[in-house]
Amino acid sequence: MPYNNINDESLPSYIKNKSEVLRKKWIQIFNSTYKKEGEEIAFIVANKWLKNQIKITTTTAKTEQVTREIIRFSVDTKELIKKTDNGEEYISAVLTDNLSDSEGTKLPDEILKKWETHINNNPIIGDIDHEEYDKLLSSGLTDEEVQERLREKPGIAKAIKAIYEKGKLWIQAIIDKRYKKVIEKSKGVSIEAIITKDGNGKIIDGDLLGFTFGINHTPVNPRAQIFT
Repeated sequence: MPYNNINDESLPSYIKNKSEVLRKKWIQIFNSTYKKEGEEIAFIVANKWLKNQIKITTTTAKTEQVTREIIRFSVDTKELIKKTDNGEEYISAVLTDNLSDSEGTKLPDEILKKWETHINNNPIIGDIDHEEYDKLLSSGLTDEEVQERLREKPGIAKAIKAIYEKGKLWIQAIIDKRYKKVIEKSKGVSIEAIITKDGNGKIIDGDLLGFTFGINHTPVNPRAQIFT
């Protein structure tokens, strides 16, 4: 049945722990779809919107805004996967850069340098199409718990080295050979990251969580690509 308001006790647990803005929009989408398509379709439509949301609003002393950015790079399958001297297979790529992508996101140099250090000290894991994130999002965990699980997720690749130079963040990622064909066919890679903005919309911080190989994704940053 339709939900009355953002504090409705019958709301799903994974909605109750979201911000007031997200709860209000989710209910609006659910109720509108419910009237036309019924409950089952309403849940599908509303949850799909939630999973694709890139904005998560949190309340702090300075009223900051936290934004999940999906950043992708194009895949060139020619000589995509290479081998080290000891037989490990890997990819090298420009993961992102400091210029605006097609959605207007422009990451400051200091954040990309921070991510370079993070990857070199704490390798990030790659999986497929944000499957682990979508699973965690629908499990009723808080945003903080989702972030922690993402950092510990199993995956099909591990970025073990990063270099930031001339405005580009480069990575080298060892891949799981069992997923070689999947990686070769993927359309791009999405970064899982939490970007913090101040009240004026300026990006002031960012936490890198991981990355995924996109099977159905369309790249938003044409300059970020596999290095062949």
